Amino acid sequence: MNPASISVSTTARCRVPPATQLRAGSSPRFVKRAARVHQRATAFEVAAIDTGNQHADDVRSDLSVQVGRRAMLTGLTLAAQALTTSSYTWTAKAEAETGRALTATEISALEKAFAKEVPKAKAPAVLRVAFHDAGTFRLASNDGGLNGSVGFELKRPESFGLARGLRPLEKIQKSLEGTPAAGLSLSDLIAYGGAYSVRITGGPAIQVPVGRVDVAVEDPKGRMPSESLNPVELKEQFAAMGFTTRELVAISGAHTIGGKGFGGGLDFDNAYYTTLLDKPWLKGANKEELEMNQMIGLPSDKLLPEDEECLMWIRMYAKDQALFFRDFSSAYLKMIDMGATYA
Repeated sequence: MNPASISVSTTARCRVPPATQLRAGSSPRFVKRAARVHQRATAFEVAAIDTGNQHADDVRSDLSVQVGRRAMLTGLTLAAQALTTSSYTWTAKAEAETGRALTATEISALEKAFAKEVPKAKAPAVLRVAFHDAGTFRLASNDGGLNGSVGFELKRPESFGLARGLRPLEKIQKSLEGTPAAGLSLSDLIAYGGAYSVRITGGPAIQVPVGRVDVAVEDPKGRMPSESLNPVELKEQFAAMGFTTRELVAISGAHTIGGKGFGGGLDFDNAYYTTLLDKPWLKGANKEELEMNQMIGLPSDKLLPEDEECLMWIRMYAKDQALFFRDFSSAYLKMIDMGATYA
């Protein structure tokens, strides 16, 4: 199977415990809601690619469904404890909480508009917008996330250069007026734009749900990960957003496109991981070459292989691009759902 043809949707088989396995003392509402989620979730299926490595069983067991944040906050913590929170994690929520699938006519209108405004050269900038809009989410307070607030945050230091990716999306939103895709929110276009950027640079096709409602204020400040974080700090920061280490390493693979020096710059592949293992910033035939190589990657990228848990996934993705594509796809779907409110 061609890795670029992999299409990941928002449904998967899960193992949510039935209501009969709930802890004693659970409220009637809690029991009813858990039973409903269990009934719906067990009907979902997704085909898993056998990775052919020692983690194949782990990959299959990770094809589970994470009960959404709103459900957890209203009492469905049991499901979150019972499920493996990994890269193969989707949400099983009502359509009002997960959005809806795009229609064929909407997709046609979107593809036409994106083809005009987002050439391959702009793909890294557009993908960066999705990461910055979503990166403010925090599980503890259940706020921030991909909600269109990034337009109010362009003057922040971490948002330097972000307008280059946001402006084409704003143009697209205006150009969609009078088309079947009219009415899609800016946050919908940010989520779609990130997936579009991944696909046109050779990455996996990711089906993005829509129906998000944009906010009219900026998100809290100081939440974007610093470029100098060490692996422990980085894992803590991503855990605060609800990401596992596996998801952190998978989503970091987005750095394979752009100007960070990994691979060809406009080719979405697993070059990020092979480069992390090669460590070119430690090599150089002369001073000039060494200085050039030291410009590859962010400080946090270079430190990632120093963590044993991160290194395990780096090695796996360097060896298996199809696995990276699948893990990135599902981590991306999780990221663009964080903090989203659907109409």
